[in-house]
Amino acid sequence: MFLSKFIAGNAKKLIERGADRTASANMSTMRSACSFAGQSISLAKFFTCNNLIMYQHYLQRRGTSRNTISFYMRRLRSLYNQAIREGLMQRIPGLFSVVFTGYVRTKKRAVAPEVIRKLQEADLSQEPDLAFWRDIFMLSFYLQGMSFVDMAHLKSENIQERTIVYARSKTSTQISIPLSGPAIEILRKYRQAPECIYLLPFIIDPKKKESTQRESALKMFNRKLKILAEMLGIKTKITSYTARHTWATTAYHQGVPLPIISQAMGHRTEEVTRVYLDSFNLEEISKAQEAVLDTIAPKALNRKERRMWKRVGNGKDYVRHRASDGQIRCKHNAFG
Repeated sequence: MFLSKFIAGNAKKLIERGADRTASANMSTMRSACSFAGQSISLAKFFTCNNLIMYQHYLQRRGTSRNTISFYMRRLRSLYNQAIREGLMQRIPGLFSVVFTGYVRTKKRAVAPEVIRKLQEADLSQEPDLAFWRDIFMLSFYLQGMSFVDMAHLKSENIQERTIVYARSKTSTQISIPLSGPAIEILRKYRQAPECIYLLPFIIDPKKKESTQRESALKMFNRKLKILAEMLGIKTKITSYTARHTWATTAYHQGVPLPIISQAMGHRTEEVTRVYLDSFNLEEISKAQEAVLDTIAPKALNRKERRMWKRVGNGKDYVRHRASDGQIRCKHNAFG
């Protein structure tokens, strides 16, 4: 069987099961592999030690990063094992030991708090489109570096007494995030109508696939962040991941213990660490969130106003927040 036909068939099955992202990853791998070996190469001819080594050299000559090479090889290894299970080829011992399938630690994506503050305080009143994407970036930061995928799938039921409770899509880890004043303000500003499935306006067309709309919005997000950084004279690359990495890095430099950071971000940990993390409660997570927000609180505010600005949900009926005109105001029912 041709490699291209096998992978395309596999992708179709994955899509039917709802695994669109895996299907997309496999199709991306197929396009890369076929650009090297051709559309008509068979499984048996492609999956040989010599051919995989040649494919790796091909990718290296094209300037492909080592982590991307590893991504392709790991996808191919998974497909190779699937082909064996389906009886389409025989196993070759140690086949993928001849190519790179590891991980190279990349340069950190975090930026200094001053950069986050610059984004936060930028006057974008004449650029509403950029203002929207800036706010989404800030919301990710305010929500402990919540990923774009998880923000796109937030629903009303995820809001529980001024706390966002959700399962991280990547690890299925349950995460609780105390809602700070700035986060509440953005959620109130862009919240969709009650009849809509999701809180934020990323997946809005019921006639289109959710994954397609989400991926399209993510690409737009990163394009707008690049434009925004250039406009504000920010030299550091800003992407959707920057908010997540910066929250974690800032929390660490503010003295927040690593186990709390790990729990707050929904990272998978070893079992011993997981048992240790069970002792941390929402109050401790709230303190971590306040410590991070304190680094970017507007300098113009006095001490009391800064406390109110970064104040997390506390179950009271009235919550003060910083309005768009810079004034501290009080609203009934922080979210809803």
